[in-house]
Amino acid sequence: MSRDRKPRLTIVTLTLDLGGTERHIAQIAPKLAASGFDVTVACLGRKGAQAEAVTGQGVRVIGPERTGARFGASRQGTARAIAAGLAILAKDFAAHRPDIAHAFLPLPYLAGSRVARLFRVPHLVMSRRSQNDYQKKRPGLAKREHKLHRRMDMILANSRRVYDELLAEGADPERTGLIYNGLDLDVFREPPDRSAARQRLGIPPDALVLAIVANLIPYKGHADLIEGLAKAQLPEPWRLLVIGRDDGIGDHLKSQSQTLGIANNILWLGARTDVAELLGLSDIGLNVSHEEGFSNAVIEGMAAGLPMLVSDVGGNAEAVGDSGLVVPPRSPDAIAAALARLAGDSPLRDRMGRAARARAAGLFSLEACIDRYIQAYRAVLDGQPLPTAIDPRQTRLARGGDTG
Repeated sequence: MSRDRKPRLTIVTLTLDLGGTERHIAQIAPKLAASGFDVTVACLGRKGAQAEAVTGQGVRVIGPERTGARFGASRQGTARAIAAGLAILAKDFAAHRPDIAHAFLPLPYLAGSRVARLFRVPHLVMSRRSQNDYQKKRPGLAKREHKLHRRMDMILANSRRVYDELLAEGADPERTGLIYNGLDLDVFREPPDRSAARQRLGIPPDALVLAIVANLIPYKGHADLIEGLAKAQLPEPWRLLVIGRDDGIGDHLKSQSQTLGIANNILWLGARTDVAELLGLSDIGLNVSHEEGFSNAVIEGMAAGLPMLVSDVGGNAEAVGDSGLVVPPRSPDAIAAALARLAGDSPLRDRMGRAARARAAGLFSLEACIDRYIQAYRAVLDGQPLPTAIDPRQTRLARGGDTG
């Protein structure tokens, strides 16, 4: 690469719609561009809701504008959309000649890396952002991923649990690193007017408000949460804010809440762009997934000063440390007990909320995350190993220490 031009980075993903990985890319891409990289985000499915905002911050976004079928509507429609996205990616690789192709999520990893190799992109990077449970259902995919690991210049995990899984799959420790998600903490510095925000949603001013930020997907654990809420029998008034896109199970969840007698306590808010305000009017944050990598929603709740109740999957326990409660996944009884404890102890909620905010500020700032990406990319471009495979502070965090 010539030293008289910016290094060219192409991030390959599915879409820039609203979701955890999507929000992460939408946050880091403009910061990397401002730090001296020529950044392109290549969407294989569709550009998505955040594409315009990202483009306005100095990042090129490419991907299908219109396809014969809506991405995600059906397997056949998704295949057509991905084929269109790969064709656009191939054309851009030929014209733009990136120095690094960085794939996020399994399909962009497998398909995007193949196109990158075909067009001789010099350096290949992959980010794994979830546990590898999906591989158990698709052993053929797992085998292809494990083989592809050997061709990567760098592999990045977003939690210690994911990092350990990658090493078990054969990833080279010298080329495998850990970068936790980072938050733009400025978004959470000015708390909203809780009374006004609650009034806009028709929430009683004295209600205990719980919030879960997760698209409506079975593995996100909404059904466990609804059952746990019914078992907990929280004192009235209370409300649950369900924030996230309905990916097909919304009607089932609403029916479940009706059957269990708590439908009137739940607000189904859909995908939102005012998540910080919604968390700011809440009292308890929730993430009860069956699987995770490292959840943006958890550290967003922490940054908003919420005690978090999380399931012990992925990096959830790493994130909250002593500033929240951790329960086994798929356990409505454990959820109910933890909810009852938090609901009945306001001083505990206050202490955990303060600790959560401090922990988020100390460990999960966007600035620290961007610095780590820059170190990683520079190491790849210079043909050097990562400065340290895992930051010592991150190792302490993974073991449950240094709670901020």
